[in-house]
Amino acid sequence: MIVLKTKADPIILTILFALFCYVVARACLVGITHDEAYSFYNMKKFWYAEALCTGNTHWLNSAAIKLAIILNLESLIAIRWLSILSAFVFFPIAFLWIRSIKELHLKLFILSFLLLNPYILDYFSIARGYALGLMFEALAIFYFFRFLKEEKKQFQPLSLFFAGLSPLCLV
Repeated sequence: MIVLKTKADPIILTILFALFCYVVARACLVGITHDEAYSFYNMKKFWYAEALCTGNTHWLNSAAIKLAIILNLESLIAIRWLSILSAFVFFPIAFLWIRSIKELHLKLFILSFLLLNPYILDYFSIARGYALGLMFEALAIFYFFRFLKEEKKQFQPLSLFFAGLSPLCLV
């Protein structure tokens, strides 16, 4: 549960909610990209070749596309579900980081730097591995700082686990 600590928190949460709605709308409305179409085609027809023999893999995202195909969910939003889930996790982690900053101008700078970047918003709305990699990287940093702050040993392996998953998303 997210606790509001400052007057800026509701504003930042509103902005994050609006950005999440934007990402979902974009995932529903923007046509399929060449890379997504190639991944979808390979996972539908030649999944074993896709996973082993091409450079356009993004293994975890390809597995998510294959799951959508198996479940007979072949719409844009269905093949982009993992990227949207990544945004759903990344945005609250970004909020927790922004909330920890005291100065309002720094909060706004970090918000704009982290989430108003068009590439970041694009990553969260297409079926590629970049959004998942960003989410795992954010989780790794989040648990690393929790380990440092709270000195609870269970956060250390979580941080390493997510740090290890992050580059795997781009393979």
